[in-house]
Amino acid sequence: GSVLWLVSFFLVMNKEMKSLAQSAAAGSCAALASVFAKMTFSDFFTSTLSQHYLVASILRILSFGSMLLSNSFMMTLFTKSMHNSTSFRATVATTSFNFSFSALLSFSIFGEDLSYQWWIGFTLIIFGLSLLSSHGK
Repeated sequence: GSVLWLVSFFLVMNKEMKSLAQSAAAGSCAALASVFAKMTFSDFFTSTLSQHYLVASILRILSFGSMLLSNSFMMTLFTKSMHNSTSFRATVATTSFNFSFSALLSFSIFGEDLSYQWWIGFTLIIFGLSLLSSHGK
């Protein structure tokens, strides 16, 4: 029921709305790819599974594959977003969503602290991207 509604809603969206939805999905895939990369190349698994080297190695391999798959989805969605809008707007939206989702995931999964300087920088980046995007209209 709800999946069918979502698909039908996506079909009737205008091109700009489709582009924004695709950019949001691309940004979330990029953020997931960075999470999987961190899991693959850090001691995320080995520190918690120090007694189970084989399990940690398998999880690292799965994370690496998930990183590649997430990047593939991100590039596909980003390309589709550029077809429904300008490449500049698609880039701005995807970057903004990626930055936002990366912060949320790093905080929730890895417990990373986001200082007030980070939030100020994030706000300035989003503000600057918004200005650049609105200037292009």
